[in-house]
This record gives sequence, C-alpha cells and structure tokens, in this order.
Amino acid sequence: KAEVKKFPIVGWMLSLHGDITIHRGHTESTKKMNRLVGEWLNRKVSITFFPEGTRTKTGEINRFKEGAFVAAQKNNVKILPVVSNGNFFVMAKGAWTINPKQRFSVRIMDPIPLEEIHSKDTKTLAAEVRERMCKVYEEFYQR
Repeated sequence: KAEVKKFPIVGWMLSLHGDITIHRGHTESTKKMNRLVGEWLNRKVSITFFPEGTRTKTGEINRFKEGAFVAAQKNNVKILPVVSNGNFFVMAKGAWTINPKQRFSVRIMDPIPLEEIHSKDTKTLAAEVRERMCKVYEEFYQR
C-alpha cells in the first residue's frame, strides 16, 4: 500500500528498489499497478503479492483478494505460495517496536502450475490457494 512509502527509511528503500505500491480504492492507481506488474513480469522479475491486502489483526490468514491471481493469469506466470508463521508476533499490527526474541518460520510451497492457473476463475483459484496455504499454516502449530 502506498502509505508505507511515507515511513522514513522504509519508504525511501521501497522507492529506490522500484517496489510497486497501490493507493487502495483509487481506480487509476490500480490501473498503474497492473501496468507495472506486467512490465516487471515481462522482464522475468518475480513479484511478491500480499493477497490479503493488509496485515492480519489476529495472526490468522484472512480471505485473499484476487489481484495476484488476475496478474498470474493475465501475464501467464506461475504462483509460488509462501507461508510464514510467527512474524505476526515479531511486530504486531499497529506496533512501533519489534520483539527480537520472537522466532518465525517460512515455508515455500510448490508452484501452482499454469494449467491450474488458467483452468479456474480467479475467485476459485484464490480460495483454493488460500486453503492450501492454511493447511501448511496449521502444520506449523502441530509441531
């Protein structure tokens, strides 16, 4: 989200790095974001999406928005789901300090094949990928 660019240092890094941000609720911003996503993907650059659109208030995985899935279909690229656990407690939503003793884990899942990406509507695809990611998330807690 574009508001993150207002933070000193973080915002500068995002701008220098060429990160794509969006002004939520602004159609022109969405169009610009989609154009930039296409340009980066055409250059074979990976893009990280946060499909929930915001940080969770509970630490649980929220419903996914469809933007990342539309981009994958439109640009004919695979989706590589990544699930993290524990980072919510490193810095909770709205907090200004971090908990340096908190550990977190990351699991990189198998890519979603192009055949699957193109065989489903975006809403179904988003829901199914979310469901798989939730199963991995639950596995973190079973250990």
